[in-house]
Amino acid sequence: MAINQEIEKIKEVMVKNKRFLLTTHIYPDGDAIGSELALYHFLRKMKKQVTILNPSKTPFIYKFLSGAKSIRVFEHEKHLDIVEKSDVIFILDISKWVRLGKVSNSIKESNAIKICIDHHLKGETIGDITYTRQDSCATTELVYDLLKSFDFEINKKIAEIIYVGILTDTASFRYDDSIINAHKMAIELLKTGINSSELFDKVYLRYPLARMHLLGKVLSQVKLEFNGKVAWIAVRKRDLRKLKIKVEEIEGFVDFPMAIDSVVVVLFFNEIRKNVVNIHFRSRNGFDVSQIAEKFGGGGHSNSAGALIEGNFDAIIKDVLDEIEKIL
Repeated sequence: MAINQEIEKIKEVMVKNKRFLLTTHIYPDGDAIGSELALYHFLRKMKKQVTILNPSKTPFIYKFLSGAKSIRVFEHEKHLDIVEKSDVIFILDISKWVRLGKVSNSIKESNAIKICIDHHLKGETIGDITYTRQDSCATTELVYDLLKSFDFEINKKIAEIIYVGILTDTASFRYDDSIINAHKMAIELLKTGINSSELFDKVYLRYPLARMHLLGKVLSQVKLEFNGKVAWIAVRKRDLRKLKIKVEEIEGFVDFPMAIDSVVVVLFFNEIRKNVVNIHFRSRNGFDVSQIAEKFGGGGHSNSAGALIEGNFDAIIKDVLDEIEKIL
């Protein structure tokens, strides 16, 4: 199906239906939250009933975004009725059922029209309508395209939300993939009067002191493998408990070891709970970490990917390093 046909089908569904549910992947990032909130505000302008139900809490660094307080964490007994009564469910920034976590089964069983908007090309067919585009820099870009197709003038509030999505998913416009699109969009969004410096400050420079203490500890224990080409760091659940840090407050740790000049790949192993590890992958120089993430049930971009794995913490680290060694 051509892209314009996908957008036209989505527009038709949006116009004809009344009750909408928006959701995204576990441990949502700025692109996931941004995609939800931009669509949330637009649908409300269309006088629709809109609910956002996510499998995980919103990271505190995104709570300043307009509408963030409306996002709820899914609880089966409390929210199943909302899922069942929805006419349309938007599944954003994800194309694998497993990444929907505890929301997955309820949405699978729903009779609602399911629309998947995602810029990760390697995934499953999880929607009745799927909109993706190979040259997109973020899911927020695709949502932006959708809103613009209505001849809707993006206001400052929505522009801020979309800008944060692009900013975070391109690592502050650093990734080569689709970077031209990202800069073109940024120019258009800046015309609405948003303050890019202020947004950068709110996203990257508003952390508690305890995070700095943990970051210092983590970086003092960074490990190098394979002649310095791979760096990895790890955070155990006990580290978070000791410093009273929430798991969403350690976002961005993975980027720091990339400053080591020999490093091509960075791994961040984050113990979510006993025998459950969230892995963040970063890379440069053309090394595709998405293929590694996919081997462990995850996915993402060539330079930035993730996976959630069950098993022994130390064994998982060894297994991932073994896979990377095969490619190196």
